[in-house]
Amino acid sequence: MTKLSIRNILKLGKKSKDASKASSPTSSVASFSSESTASMPRTPPHGPVQETRGIFRTLEPVWYYHTSFAPDQAPSNDGWIRFDEESQHQLESAHYNDKSSCILPQTSLGPCTVFFVERAQAKNPHAFMHKRRPTTMMVPPSQRVKERFASMPSLNTTRWTEQSEELPPLGIIMDLNKNVRRAVAPVWWYEQDSFDGTKGMCRFDYKNQARLEALSDDRSRLVLTDEAFLQPFTVVLDTTKSRDQREEMRGFIYLDPIAPEDNILTKEINSQYIEDQLCSQNLLRRFSI
Repeated sequence: MTKLSIRNILKLGKKSKDASKASSPTSSVASFSSESTASMPRTPPHGPVQETRGIFRTLEPVWYYHTSFAPDQAPSNDGWIRFDEESQHQLESAHYNDKSSCILPQTSLGPCTVFFVERAQAKNPHAFMHKRRPTTMMVPPSQRVKERFASMPSLNTTRWTEQSEELPPLGIIMDLNKNVRRAVAPVWWYEQDSFDGTKGMCRFDYKNQARLEALSDDRSRLVLTDEAFLQPFTVVLDTTKSRDQREEMRGFIYLDPIAPEDNILTKEINSQYIEDQLCSQNLLRRFSI
């Protein structure tokens, strides 16, 4: 009779465990998968890449009216209130085309008329015409001249006509350099692709306009939040650039990948702001650098 010792008991236990492993299909699959390196899942060597966009600073004309026209509105620090975006576009277009006045049918104050020159001169348009280049006026020919050159081909000349009179003023009357002011202010933009795939720019929201302009003097790296983005982002600026250039590239914006729990369905975002940025011609610009 075999003597049962502790060593023999351990050997018998080991043999029974080996036999059970050999007969178990799960253990065979586990041992096969553990020895195979091809079946192991491979993790990517690098994580998601940051999205990089350019940052630009431009000098844009801005129109203001005096707070005396709007006593009910919140007073500003300097006594001037900015016109709305549509009025900005109309005023700048009329001023660029040397108009004597500009009628704004819809503003926060109601209809307004802004005169760019003295009202006495506005009644006589010829008194303040700015000659950008020489022009030629064609006087209607006499009947004898018409008969003489009747057989000649037409040169498509335009007859001279009197200039149409300016429309009468509408609503509140304002005057440039008195109670209306035109200034040049810096505007900060970030790179944004349009719906058709072309490159364009959208403005940062208003609070970031002031932050970027104030902090760009002595800081090159900022962490900001904007209504157009789901999460905070990093801004890296070049502080050596001049502030006198009309349009220049000032740095880059770095957007971290959005985590699964921070998707658009769980975060609140101002979708109307993004739509206005992308579709409004006043806010959207093409690259000209």
